[in-house]
Amino acid sequence: MCLLCNWAVALNSAAHVSSRRQVLRGAGTFMATAVAAPSLPLSVEAAPTKRKPLTPRSGKADWLFQNGKIHTANPSQPTAEAVAVRGNQIVYVGDMTGAAAWRGKDTKVVDLAGRMLMPGFIDSHNHLATLGVTKLGLNISGIVGKDKVLKAVREYVAAQPPGATLRGFGWSAHSTFGEEHPRREWLDEVTGDRPMYIMNADIHETWFNTAAMKAAGIGAHTPDPDPGKQYYIRNPDGSLSGLAIEGAAFPILMALGMTSRETVRESQRLTIERAPSQGLTSYFDAGALLGGESSSGNWVFEDLVARDKAGELPIRIVGTVYTRSAHDDPHAVAEELVRCAKKYRSEHFRIGACKMWTEGTFPAGTAKLLQPFEDGARGGEMFFTPEHIEAQIEAVQKAGFDMHVHVDGDASTRIVLNAFENVQKRLGPQGRRHTMCHVSLVDPTDVPRFGKLGVVVNGTPL
Repeated sequence: MCLLCNWAVALNSAAHVSSRRQVLRGAGTFMATAVAAPSLPLSVEAAPTKRKPLTPRSGKADWLFQNGKIHTANPSQPTAEAVAVRGNQIVYVGDMTGAAAWRGKDTKVVDLAGRMLMPGFIDSHNHLATLGVTKLGLNISGIVGKDKVLKAVREYVAAQPPGATLRGFGWSAHSTFGEEHPRREWLDEVTGDRPMYIMNADIHETWFNTAAMKAAGIGAHTPDPDPGKQYYIRNPDGSLSGLAIEGAAFPILMALGMTSRETVRESQRLTIERAPSQGLTSYFDAGALLGGESSSGNWVFEDLVARDKAGELPIRIVGTVYTRSAHDDPHAVAEELVRCAKKYRSEHFRIGACKMWTEGTFPAGTAKLLQPFEDGARGGEMFFTPEHIEAQIEAVQKAGFDMHVHVDGDASTRIVLNAFENVQKRLGPQGRRHTMCHVSLVDPTDVPRFGKLGVVVNGTPL
């Protein structure tokens, strides 16, 4: 069921009461400006507590919104003339006559002056808590060609004070540099001995210079973290060319401070702090990715819980425990999920699912395909065996949580659907709401399987 409709259908009664938690579970509050996305994990919330409906006799409203275009997203009551709020509850949605009963001497009346009021966005896949760090520094999106990119980098470097971290983002495979891979020597020309990295648009590839390589202590002697899946592009002699794929970039990113508390908090001012102004009232965080292991982001959970308890968290967040390495034990991951869900919890923050990265991305050519690309490239390989994926799904489902699985190629999509199907044959659906995210390429014969298995497609673009 659509979360938005699940919430809105309940607004028929003029005296209906919804707790703030119920409202945010369904579609956010009326204070934001957009509609909801229907794929948050069901394990996010406990069943809402039944409360006796409030009436004006038990207390007047704190806020009354009126004189605007109020859209309820309720098919049987698509619009309203007024909305009344008391404390953290919406106590009335209806006409002006009924709203008058809720107005008291201390009620703050908001004249919408013809403006629109509607439920807020629930973003069902994002990384606002941490991955804003990948959008700091120089933005080279839309710049095409090596010479133009290096010109922009040269100007950026010249404008940075000595000692400042040099970083950037936004290039795309093929469209920025054609058929060439970006090389560290190119950056060396304009950065000298100052370390710098530039992440690509989908942050699955990182371009770095020689100084960054030295700062991280890596070189020709450094093994690929996961050969063929998370690795370095190398020269014929084995030396690093200046491009890291997937998690191979972490030594560089960490050495240059991208995962530091200061950088993460700086990035949150551009993401979490701005979320309400974009109409976001809740979002699903698909991985606090600050290192090779999920626990590297646990301090972020602690921070968010502390901010919430201090009344400083402006948005509801559902976090995840993630897995992206074949060395991860499925049962240990599920146990960590249970532990974190108990430990990191506050009114507006909780851990609700397991995020599993199974491969790279279709745009970068690192997703697993049923057929080769037109140029003959065969795509990438998955991070896990089919058996490992199946074991992870089963362990998490038995623990009472949902899976949120990253797939982007048609072969990987089929493999993960097979895993869900096999687990369901043994356990049944058990009320779980598993999700597959991105899903850029799907074989037509696999499309009906999502509905049959009850697996949500989260088509979040890369």
